[in-house]
Amino acid sequence: KRRWEVTLASISVVSGTQVRTEQAALLDSGCPFVFGPPGQVEQLISSVIEQARSKKGEGVVRWSTSGNYWLKCDDAKYLPDLHLDFAAERSGTASRLTISGRYLTRELPQAGQDSRCELALKPRDRDYWVLGVPLFRGRDMHFDFRTGKLGLTLSREKTRDKELWAFEQKLQPGLEAIFV
Repeated sequence: KRRWEVTLASISVVSGTQVRTEQAALLDSGCPFVFGPPGQVEQLISSVIEQARSKKGEGVVRWSTSGNYWLKCDDAKYLPDLHLDFAAERSGTASRLTISGRYLTRELPQAGQDSRCELALKPRDRDYWVLGVPLFRGRDMHFDFRTGKLGLTLSREKTRDKELWAFEQKLQPGLEAIFV
């Protein structure tokens, strides 16, 4: 069984904290979350919430229950984007991908008036990252098992955020390739 693994150099919150990782990251399109070492994930979550509060005010609420972070779904629109920088081991060029802030939560079914959303950033006691569905949403993927390469492109059909499309095209024209 092939593991799709890359070197994640850093994750940064747009206009916020940069977390240097220099760690392996497994790419898992079937995992609904982004998992990482607890200390680094806590830094990211704090910065994400801080940036959201700078847009809305102190009303952005978060709760934590054993590694699960929740907020009001109405506040999810204030979450900032994340930049993921990947070290280039074989190609000689680094890659940057952006996860839109709107992909950092998922709504949970719940009775009552206030809907709750679960933050898709989760701590896990491991020394590597797992990059799941939030990375892949709004992108088309190409896994080339023969060459061991993975290609990601923003999907025009799936991506409604035209500014994000234009921003990533400027950073990474054409195919966004991560070599594994």
